[in-house]
Amino acid sequence: AFSLVFDDDPLRQASAAESWFAGAAQAPSPPARRELRVVRGLVNPRSIPVRKWLIHPRLPIGDVTQCVGEPGISKSTFAIRDAIIVASGRESVLRGEGADKSPLSPERLHADGPVIIYNAEDRTDEMERRFAAAGHHYGLADGDMKHPIILWSGVDQGPLKIVERRRGDRGGLTRAPDADRLEQTIKEHGAVLVILDPQIALVAGGQENDNDDADALMQEL
Repeated sequence: AFSLVFDDDPLRQASAAESWFAGAAQAPSPPARRELRVVRGLVNPRSIPVRKWLIHPRLPIGDVTQCVGEPGISKSTFAIRDAIIVASGRESVLRGEGADKSPLSPERLHADGPVIIYNAEDRTDEMERRFAAAGHHYGLADGDMKHPIILWSGVDQGPLKIVERRRGDRGGLTRAPDADRLEQTIKEHGAVLVILDPQIALVAGGQENDNDDADALMQEL
C-alpha cells in the first residue's frame, strides 16, 4: 500500500492545489525544479523548517510512504485503520490502551482530515464491509467521523494507473492520464491522506521487480 500525505493547512493546501491544477487541462509538464542549495559552512538548525507530520513517526506531510509485507498479513486492514484514525481524529485508536490505561504505542496523531483510499481488488460493497467491521471493532459511533473517507474501488469505479508503458513501446514508463484523475479527486475532496493499494496495480505494462519501473512510479507519485 502507498500513502501520499498532503499539507494539513487548508489555506496553504488550497493555494498549492490551485497552482498544481492550473494546467490540468493541458498536456502534463515537468514540475518546477528548485535551485541547488549551496552550503558554505555549518547549517544553523534554527533556519531549517520543522518537519511536519500527519502521524509521527510514520507519515510525514508532503511525502510518499510504503507499507511492505508478505501477502495476507493485513496490510490493507492496517491502511483502513490509518484512514479511520485520520478521518475521525481519534488518537486513542492509534495509540491503543494497556491494562493500566496507558498508551501501547508511542505514535502521535498531529492532524486530521479527509482521506481517499483506493483499492484495486475490492468492490465498493466489500470496502464498506471492511470499514463497518473496523468501525465496530474500534467502538466508533455515528457522528464520530469528523471528515469523510472516500472509497475508490478499482473494480467498480475503474482501475487507477499512475504510469504506463504503451503497447509496443520499449522505452520507460510515462505518466498515465489517470494521474490527472487522481489529482482532481484529491483537490475536490481536500484529502490530507491518500492510500493506494496495492503497488503493482498502479502500473500499466510495467514489471513489479524492475528497478527502473519502480523508480518511475515513485518519482511520478
